[in-house]
Amino acid sequence: MKAHSHSDVWDLFIGVSGTGSITFIENDQLSVTAMKEWSFCAMPPNVVHEVRNLSDTDDLMFLLLHTPWEGYDFIPSKLIEAAEVKDVEKG
Repeated sequence: MKAHSHSDVWDLFIGVSGTGSITFIENDQLSVTAMKEWSFCAMPPNVVHEVRNLSDTDDLMFLLLHTPWEGYDFIPSKLIEAAEVKDVEKG
């Protein structure tokens, strides 16, 4: 899922299967959180985020809820550079 944000909507992610990550920028800081089976992530409005599948062979599956639905928007954002993400994932 390409980098984007929402002006008034929360994205609620629940991992179903596979291994992935959610990269996000909040307060000008790049962060990464794991997305795997049974994981949960709540992404607030106005936070640029991007979901990545970390496997070349397995699908990443997750349930995505938007709340509230009324006023939903999808604001494409500048792609988060892969090199920056790899540095953050290494810790």
